[in-house]
Amino acid sequence: MKSQWQQFQEQQQQQQQQRMKQAAWLEQQKRQQQQMAEQAGAQAKREVDQRFSQAEQETARQRQKFAAGKLSQEALEAKLHELMVQDAGGTWWMVGSEGGRWYRHDGNNWVPGTPPGRGVGAVNPAAGFAPVSVRSGNKVKAFFIFVFGLIITAMLFFAAGSGSYNFISTIDDDLAEPASYLIAGGVALIGLIITWRKARGVAPGY
Repeated sequence: MKSQWQQFQEQQQQQQQQRMKQAAWLEQQKRQQQQMAEQAGAQAKREVDQRFSQAEQETARQRQKFAAGKLSQEALEAKLHELMVQDAGGTWWMVGSEGGRWYRHDGNNWVPGTPPGRGVGAVNPAAGFAPVSVRSGNKVKAFFIFVFGLIITAMLFFAAGSGSYNFISTIDDDLAEPASYLIAGGVALIGLIITWRKARGVAPGY
């Protein structure tokens, strides 16, 4: 028959074993939670990296459209704003309109930077927008568009003035001259606005 001391020792050993089992179980749970957190973090990082890559690819496409004269500077900048990416820390990033650099928003302004896990040469968000690099070929194209537009505008001015004068003179001779100048001036103004927008779309800031 076991003595009370032996029974006490056995109880202590059993309690010690239970505590060790509980500690092992808690440690296992802790490791599982850490693994889950690491997997979730890795997945989130992959998703953010994918969004950075998609933003860079889409920016390259939009800049090609701009270089080809199919996109104005305003439209390009609007597209770049749509492509902003927020990293895991809550910081917003955006590709600048010049050279595909990345910029980050520091709470007040857009400043050059490198997104987490990206190379130095990758794209960035921009403060007030970096000026778009305009190739000399675009400037030449813009010049010819502007000159051609002026010629067409001048032709429309005289055609609108002459046509409106002849038409209005059949109704009222006194009203024909001022009205024809007014109509011709309006047509010329519209022509100048269209010419300016076309030229600026090809070479912004030129």
